[in-house]
Amino acid sequence: MKYIRIKKQNGQKLLDLIKNSNRRIINPNYRIEYEEDYIFFPLISENLIDVNSDFSELRYKIIERNGKSKILKRKRNLVDYLSNTLPEQILYLMPKSYDIIGEIAIVEFDRFDKIEAKDLTLYKKKIAEALIKINSQVKSVYEKKSEISGKFRLRDLGLILGIENSETLYRENKTGYRLDVKKVFFSPRLNFERKRISHSDFFQDEKIVDMFAGVGPFSIQIAKINPVKIFAFDINPIAFRYMKENVEINKVNDKVNCFNLDVKDLIKPGNEIGNMIHNKIDRIIMNLPEMSFNFLDITCYLMKQSGGILHFYSFADKENSFDIVCKRLNHHLGENHSKIDLLINQRVVKAYSPKMDLIVIDCVIKSK
Repeated sequence: MKYIRIKKQNGQKLLDLIKNSNRRIINPNYRIEYEEDYIFFPLISENLIDVNSDFSELRYKIIERNGKSKILKRKRNLVDYLSNTLPEQILYLMPKSYDIIGEIAIVEFDRFDKIEAKDLTLYKKKIAEALIKINSQVKSVYEKKSEISGKFRLRDLGLILGIENSETLYRENKTGYRLDVKKVFFSPRLNFERKRISHSDFFQDEKIVDMFAGVGPFSIQIAKINPVKIFAFDINPIAFRYMKENVEINKVNDKVNCFNLDVKDLIKPGNEIGNMIHNKIDRIIMNLPEMSFNFLDITCYLMKQSGGILHFYSFADKENSFDIVCKRLNHHLGENHSKIDLLINQRVVKAYSPKMDLIVIDCVIKSK
């Protein structure tokens, strides 16, 4: 770029002369820069300046230096970034979204099944490179290789690019979580839902059960800002280990009690924890949408008979989802001598597939 270099004390005089000349000389798309005693004004063209008459009294000099654009040339998504790199038919099949968990990006190539195998690896690496460039914190890109399955709700992940390290630190809503994306279930897409629940109305010393706590995000965010007592359970021993660590990291160990336990065991005769909290719980979070109905007997066993709040998550067909889930929920509660006493809220948390949504029902349940 061509610049006018001029002493700082003459900068305003230069601007006044330019204004009075009614000529466009300074390039508005580049930054005015400062260095020691000088100001550098970017020029549209040095040919616009008449050296003999325009500004000679100000002792300026025309120089060359690297220009700094005011226009932020940021690629907002993968298609923008790769538009000049990949064939159009590949851009059409690009992943619509991806998850970023700390320094790890996880992407699903569910529409790449028609691409020839010899090109597949190259295209995936190009996309992974773009992900790392667009998201400066990302160090590794993994591909989803399977659906979520098993009692620990895990999926297979394969490294495409970057560091082979599946442990990371994820931050959300002023809290932080250490976790291993290959060994525990975690969804950053529940960010808003965790914030919503944590900002509900809680009373002093409210007793809460987080049935399927994972690494602790629901429990920790609630405990961080509310005067509560939480019993957080997870069957996965690795998730339990991270949950305990995250409780310490977020300094809520005085409010959150962590247990590596299948909650079905709570109802067994002689279970000390189950006996301790039997019919003493004011609120229960059931974030196991594929199987929540199977644990409503535990919910009724733990909840106060006089009533308490249930946050119930379930997958449901998009059509009439709330009516269907509420009817089924009331049926299962009835089998355990309880019922929905008050419907507080119902909402779609996110789309799960073209035909199904993840929904939540917030309600008061009580014994009949």
